[in-house]
Amino acid sequence: MINPTLLKRNEQDTPSYRQAQAADPMLSRWVGASAGTGKTKVLVDRVLRLMLPRHGLGSDSATAPEKILCITYTKAAAAEMAQRIYQALSNWAVMPQDQLDEELFALSGHAPSQEERLAARRLFARTLDAPGGLKIMTVHSFCQSVLKRFPIESGVAPHFEMMDETESSSYMNDILHDMIARAQGGQDHVLSQAFATLAVYLNSEDMAQLLRKMLSKRHLLSRVLLHHGDTDGHAQKTMAALQRDLGIDAHFDPQKMYVLAANLPQEKMQRLRRAAQALQ
Repeated sequence: MINPTLLKRNEQDTPSYRQAQAADPMLSRWVGASAGTGKTKVLVDRVLRLMLPRHGLGSDSATAPEKILCITYTKAAAAEMAQRIYQALSNWAVMPQDQLDEELFALSGHAPSQEERLAARRLFARTLDAPGGLKIMTVHSFCQSVLKRFPIESGVAPHFEMMDETESSSYMNDILHDMIARAQGGQDHVLSQAFATLAVYLNSEDMAQLLRKMLSKRHLLSRVLLHHGDTDGHAQKTMAALQRDLGIDAHFDPQKMYVLAANLPQEKMQRLRRAAQALQ
């Protein structure tokens, strides 16, 4: 027997009713809401309804778990979604029929058929046995999987491996230490001069932080150097282009200018120009 409260809730224009509408896999939906208002619940319900047979359309209308892809932004969100889905499926496999009927009714808005009950009870084992399992990925892991499938087209080495955060941090530190050693050893005059200039204004911690930021934005720096780079390794052309962009006097000493601006709002750009003029 279906709980009358569920019937009333699904008949009215309530948040639960609208969530059920958004979870309908036959419709394409955009969901926007504040934190803690049930966005993850809507996504979980949508996945569960995808795996269940469509009402009145038979078992063939259900979507195989291995054919479903969920993409989230963070690992925490992906783990939360996976935990909720597997928890629901494991509960369905063993709960009493009356309780299962209520849950399926709350999910879909109609009384479940015997075929839908059987499908719901089998979904947990079916999902565990699915090739590759249920795919709940972050944007980054999804992009990584695409690169692995098409390495040549993407311009990366086949069979590449992604570094984890610990390996990446260790590798970055090795690069920085090597760069500092080269600067101190005088092997690269331009690099030594740059480090000597920065050392006047930055301590070792700030220096390392600055270099990490530069490395993380190296694609932007590469683009700047591609258009304004100097063949001799100096930065006069780049600094001249930056001065033109900021509207600073061409006679301003580039050795005293340590501000790089990219895509700043107009208000901040004007303030930056005023500050640069004042510094002259």
